[in-house]
Amino acid sequence: MKKYAVMGMALTLCSMSFGQEYLGFSLGRSSATGACPVSGAPCSKSALAGKVMLGGTVDVPALHTIGVSGYEFSYIRFGRTKTRFTQLLDQQNANAVAGAPGYSLAYGDYDLHGQTNAMTAAMVWRASILATTSLVGKLGLAYVTTSLNASVNGAHIGQGTASKLKPYVGLGIEQQILPATTMSAGLDWTRYSLQGYAGPIRMVGIGLQQAF
Repeated sequence: MKKYAVMGMALTLCSMSFGQEYLGFSLGRSSATGACPVSGAPCSKSALAGKVMLGGTVDVPALHTIGVSGYEFSYIRFGRTKTRFTQLLDQQNANAVAGAPGYSLAYGDYDLHGQTNAMTAAMVWRASILATTSLVGKLGLAYVTTSLNASVNGAHIGQGTASKLKPYVGLGIEQQILPATTMSAGLDWTRYSLQGYAGPIRMVGIGLQQAF
């Protein structure tokens, strides 16, 4: 049902669209808070990230009264996080004295790989600060999918996936460099959650938009 909520918002925004549309992309890096499931273990919270978007203008007086000038749909791939740690797998004859016959410990190298992606639908506010430069704000919904794969000593042992509807916020700046081409820099923010782990996840990137 939550996925359909994003689709419904997208269809509503599309039905109100008039004027110029654009396609675009951005590349950058993501960062996540609370993304390390094992305290103290080496963990990468930042990764290469990418985004593709389709946007346009809206001409609805009711939206103009609150400053809304357009809409944007996007798909964001936030990249992968990785945690690695060593943990006791098994202990045989725990009562035996260390080093004595019958005493042995087995350790395993665990690898946890996380991946978060999001589909977003948002209303867009633009404020011109120069003739060809605008500040941009975005507010909407994100359908966020987070997955986690676990392996020990190179052997896959399990995985989990969760998809949730979350708030989405975007902030940025746009600079027109050609009549139909705009360069952008911005921040995309939403939240992830999976099996008790949750927190904000962000992407900072630069990109291009082509109007049509």
